[in-house]
Amino acid sequence: MKKELFLFIFILIFITACSAIPEKNSTTLEINTSNSNATISESNPPSNNNEKEYFSFECPKQLYPPIIEGKIHVVYTAISSDGIHWTEEGFVTQGSVPEAFVFNNKYYLVVMSPCIMQSSSDGKTFTPYTYKLKGSQNLGVDPTVLVKDGRIHLYVYEPGEKTLQQDPASLAGKHSIVEYSSQDAIHWKREGEVIAKEAITDPDIVFYKEIYYLYLSQGQGMEAATAADGKTFQMLNNGNIINPVGGVGDSIVINDKIYSYVHRSAGTETDIILSTSTDGQHWQDEGVVLRDGEAPSVIKTLDGSYRMYYVKRISPEEYKP
Repeated sequence: MKKELFLFIFILIFITACSAIPEKNSTTLEINTSNSNATISESNPPSNNNEKEYFSFECPKQLYPPIIEGKIHVVYTAISSDGIHWTEEGFVTQGSVPEAFVFNNKYYLVVMSPCIMQSSSDGKTFTPYTYKLKGSQNLGVDPTVLVKDGRIHLYVYEPGEKTLQQDPASLAGKHSIVEYSSQDAIHWKREGEVIAKEAITDPDIVFYKEIYYLYLSQGQGMEAATAADGKTFQMLNNGNIINPVGGVGDSIVINDKIYSYVHRSAGTETDIILSTSTDGQHWQDEGVVLRDGEAPSVIKTLDGSYRMYYVKRISPEEYKP
């Protein structure tokens, strides 16, 4: 992860920590959690959730996008029919390092901004909502999501409170990747650490050929770990880089291959690169698929096309929320 992104996250974590609030029984936020017409509201949570065990986080009423090195981080989308050729769609929201996923016929966005959790019916217009954490008061950074067997698995880099004092990428010692799980995209339970290693950031989870692959950024390269259960990961290639083309990646299975999208910086330019693999370990560099973008997240939409959520840096004059 680039230094400027971490500065953005310093500011974000401070704002987010201040937004934690006690439980409120009067909240009426509703979200569809099945293919039927049933809904779950915060005043009527899933039966296995004890509301008193959760910390609640709301979106601030007034948003002031941080300006970093004269630029604002914003999320854009691009659309594709094949995962290779992309056409930009436009602005979605402010923030950085987005992770998108589809759950029960709705689109969700976990984004490093003052409004971390957002949902949408069309994948383009998102609305922030209140989310709740069990087992932690700090979600962590660099989200990646896998939806499997009706459950959402969210993995994050958890640098802890030291994030407020220094660049998380440069923290000494092992960097912890932690899993949260949810059945409704509102209540998130911290399941625990899945792997820890020095200097890793930006986890990227994908399930391929009955194996969980967790890709991890190491500068502008990717390391990898695997697990049979999605919880106990072991490093591949003796913990060395397996794909050197870029970092801050996101992977998706298309046509029985892993499509891995990463960003690569050269001078003042940052582009999104595609690599493909048929075994999760050896990669074919497919080249640049999108110019002027970083921190990609790719999903298959409800209509069968592919949508990429990615970060652009724009001037304050260009910013029109």
